[in-house]
Amino acid sequence: LSALAALLDYAECIEKVSFVKGTLRLSYTSAVGAMLLDAATVRNLELLRNLRTGDTKASLFGVLSSCKTAAGTRLLRASIIQPSNCIDTINMRLDCVSELLRSEEALHDVQKCLPAFCDCDRVLKHFMQKSNLSGASRAQACISAVLNLKHLLRSAPSLAAALSSNGEAPPENAILQLVLKNLQAEELGPPS
Repeated sequence: LSALAALLDYAECIEKVSFVKGTLRLSYTSAVGAMLLDAATVRNLELLRNLRTGDTKASLFGVLSSCKTAAGTRLLRASIIQPSNCIDTINMRLDCVSELLRSEEALHDVQKCLPAFCDCDRVLKHFMQKSNLSGASRAQACISAVLNLKHLLRSAPSLAAALSSNGEAPPENAILQLVLKNLQAEELGPPS
């Protein structure tokens, strides 16, 4: 829904296309490989909140959440309310967790790096959205976004080193290999 809203906003602001009420017909189909749970099921199973108290800590999400980043928290929440129904995806995720748990030193190093690793989604959002701010507030927001991006790029090598056990052993899991490959991308390296 967020991507669709961004696309419509882009069409209206950049392309100067406007949609009159009732002229745009949207058809929604569920994502392939994911089970969609309706709001009543999420509520009754206490996936995000406790029914009695409304507390998130007394729910499945609260019990499972030990996320170090806001992006990780959002991913966990999305995975709970829209769990995968693809056995290969589930097994790959379980293998990823198993590999991290087998290497306590790598897990500790990754956990140490993650809090310093900025919230990528929010950092990149500042470069993609048109700002409603003006003057000094806009300049301050732009400077803050550039500094956050710089911090994010500087954090990538330390997280890559932690994932590869400081260059000694690359991960075996496909998910971790992909993350490592992206963190070691030439574009993230120091300027030549």
